[in-house]
Amino acid sequence: MASSILPAELGGQGRGTSFDVREISRGGLAGEAFSSRCPPDIQPNTRLIALCGITDYDGPLSIPSDSDDDDDEGRRTLSKRSKTGVLKDKLAMAFSTSKGKERREAKRLEKQEVTGKEGLASPQKCGWFFSDFYLFHHLFQGIGANQIWMTCESPDRLVKRYGAYAHGEATGDHRIVLDKTLLQQVNKFSNLRVFPSATLLEDFLRTLASEIKIAAQNRQPVLLLIFGHGDPGTYGIAVGGSGAPGQAPRLQTRHVIRAVGGLDVPLSMMLTSCYSGGWVYQPQLNITALTAAGPRAKSQGWGLSIGGRCHGSIWASAIKDSFIKMESEQATQYAPYPVAEEGAPQYESSIFAELARVIHDTLLHEVDVGLGHTHAIRFAAQDDRWSQEWRQRSGIPLSRFKERWDMLKRLAPQQGIVRGARPAGGIEAIGSMSLEPPIKGLYGLHPKFNKAQAIMVIRDLAHTYLSSFPGLRITGPDKETLVNSRKIMAGEVIQGWELDRLQEALTYRLRVMKLATEYQNMLGLNFEDCHMFDLEEWEARAGTTATSKGKAPETSGQRWNTFDTCRSMVAEAGLFPKPTPGQGWEFDKTWGYLAVAFVEAGFDAQTVSDALAKLLAGKVFSVASPRDHAVNAFL
Repeated sequence: MASSILPAELGGQGRGTSFDVREISRGGLAGEAFSSRCPPDIQPNTRLIALCGITDYDGPLSIPSDSDDDDDEGRRTLSKRSKTGVLKDKLAMAFSTSKGKERREAKRLEKQEVTGKEGLASPQKCGWFFSDFYLFHHLFQGIGANQIWMTCESPDRLVKRYGAYAHGEATGDHRIVLDKTLLQQVNKFSNLRVFPSATLLEDFLRTLASEIKIAAQNRQPVLLLIFGHGDPGTYGIAVGGSGAPGQAPRLQTRHVIRAVGGLDVPLSMMLTSCYSGGWVYQPQLNITALTAAGPRAKSQGWGLSIGGRCHGSIWASAIKDSFIKMESEQATQYAPYPVAEEGAPQYESSIFAELARVIHDTLLHEVDVGLGHTHAIRFAAQDDRWSQEWRQRSGIPLSRFKERWDMLKRLAPQQGIVRGARPAGGIEAIGSMSLEPPIKGLYGLHPKFNKAQAIMVIRDLAHTYLSSFPGLRITGPDKETLVNSRKIMAGEVIQGWELDRLQEALTYRLRVMKLATEYQNMLGLNFEDCHMFDLEEWEARAGTTATSKGKAPETSGQRWNTFDTCRSMVAEAGLFPKPTPGQGWEFDKTWGYLAVAFVEAGFDAQTVSDALAKLLAGKVFSVASPRDHAVNAFL
């Protein structure tokens, strides 16, 4: 039966006059209701383009010079190279034989095996993006008018180096999405294209512009799937490059706007990046969108198994389960409409707003119970056509998602760290190892320390960090710091350059947490220290009715919306220094910590604004010089 859907309550953003992420009318969508069902209008002619921006970079954060040419497939930034060098790379990719490519990959693998390095594509680091990429590659195969899947890492090389990639919660139902057995199937479809990492963004934009022109000529919908790290504020997505994700070229909203070029094309995007919800707040980008996170939230991966591997994103699991539901008998039923011919059945189908509701409810009530609201997922409907048939509006072709999922080989449940679980007393359990309360020690390294002394200090930093509730929920840019902190605590060997990077990341995070504590002390909020505050636990409790100081009881929705607004205001204020490339990514626990302190103090929006202005007037660092702050603050 049909029911009423209110998209604004599910994270929907309309195309009204306001595109402010804090504006509560949701672009005029608030209060708008739609019937959940409509006559079907299924189009099997979608043109699909998928991009995975993750590289398997495995060197130090400094950008290699042109003389460092061991990586033969374009692992140098365009800014460091001549046009001739780029052209040579493209010609090599276009005309090299498969044997030549295998020799180059074998040379690189041999070098990596000797050093014992793991690249960013490892399932212990950013490989969960590849788990998502190959999950959807499998689910969408053989459907639509055309498919192009773009990456800078060949599946053969990934399997040879890291073995299998899986998808699903480590302690539940998870399946192999890429291994030696599946390589033959991946190669059979001939729609996976491997490009040099240095030119991946350029190649994607050229392909996108071409596909959109073809779609406009043939009146076909276009579906984009983008997998990669995202930035706060700009919402750019890291694509390829020759270094760490922080140094990679960015896919920006303006690139997609330029590729569309005013053509009338039904365009849908599925985005897995952190802060991807920001894409639905761009007035010039009129798209249908499904995003894994809100404009101020990080996308989240499944927790680590005991082997230290992460098996894809939580959002992708919710999407997969929702697609299966939408294709079930419950999603397409006999219509009450008069039939054209006597005895001929006529069907009705769900609208796009119903798809949004199914994804929202599946994430919150089945896939990520208790913490699903922290993703702050977002939806948008091109031209605000929320009542259009869900396949036509989303561009998602007809498939047999459950059948395809069941075809994948199941892995036995693994015992390990369960995402979100913690022992009492704030001590984190890691395998058989227990961390005692944090050791107060050095926050930086003396230049005369030898390696053994440096490891001891970094182990203390990792000890303090892991005891400060950094979060067991695995988010894209946080994972490497968490994994390497656990490794050094377990006595595992870490490469010298990785030790440098870990020390810088830990130092930055511990110091910004201390700075956050200093800020709330300046305001006299009498709130616990940031190091000792469990943000995830508070977020889980935010779904229950609570009362702030001097305020009437709030519903769960009101409380979470207040927190989300405060967090956005803190993030936009620029209170904390941005990390240098060696320090990793911004640590947004500090944003949430101050936001919670404001919520618990019963501050309204104006009081929060006044408090932030006071802090900005007295802040102790220069945002333009984060490295100076990292060296000198609090010492």
